[in-house]
Amino acid sequence: MKAKELIDKIRKTGRTPTVYSGRFMYGKRCIACRAEIEDDGRSLPKSGMIVDSLGMGRIFYWPKVEAPQWFIDEQKA
Repeated sequence: MKAKELIDKIRKTGRTPTVYSGRFMYGKRCIACRAEIEDDGRSLPKSGMIVDSLGMGRIFYWPKVEAPQWFIDEQKA
């Protein structure tokens, strides 16, 4: 799946896509979205998705979908 396609799919679920570097990613940045702990990610694309705990919340991320530079720049703005 391409980054733009994944970003659009995340937005269609009402969640906000973001850039994330998870465990064992060694600085590589991918597409992700944060959610409340109760959120099971049911409406998100499952292929390649990893779920991790953020203490009081969750992060859904796709380590094989690298965050493009334009999206990284958009997040900084």
